[in-house]
Amino acid sequence: MTDMNEKLFGGSYITPADVRVHYCKSKKSIGTPIIVNPKDSQEYDTDNFQMNNVDVRVKFNNAVSKEKSSGATSILEVWKHKHIPMEDNPTLDYRPVKHRSSSYCYSCISCGQEFNSGEIKHNWRLRLSNSNKFHHGSFLTEQCSKCVLETCDLWIDSLMTLKENVKNE
Repeated sequence: MTDMNEKLFGGSYITPADVRVHYCKSKKSIGTPIIVNPKDSQEYDTDNFQMNNVDVRVKFNNAVSKEKSSGATSILEVWKHKHIPMEDNPTLDYRPVKHRSSSYCYSCISCGQEFNSGEIKHNWRLRLSNSNKFHHGSFLTEQCSKCVLETCDLWIDSLMTLKENVKNE
């Protein structure tokens, strides 16, 4: 199930932006008209803003009250890619990928929804930690965000049932 704070965007569920950026006309005269507001730290003013390995969205009229008071109407929302290191979880192979129109897999393996160019698709597989078989007994799959969340919920429930059944034998 998705978090109540998640929003539907481009057919995918997303969490609130990690960083919100807007232009403030009143700060133009002091040379730092860009306001950067990270989710978990203090906002700051700058004349230059740069981030790598992120997804962005600009939407008209998405400003909240504090941003509106500085004259902003369109806010740049930034999401950092969240990498799950293999050394932290050797059973999960995961990476979010921006879809390119020339990609081999052009649709979600579960719902069949076609990926738009630039949309994030999720490449992942669960591995058996001690298998010497092809791909450690698993296969790589590409899914949209909605299907990944649904699959995780379904698998968690199924694995908990399996665990209880094996314990009770």
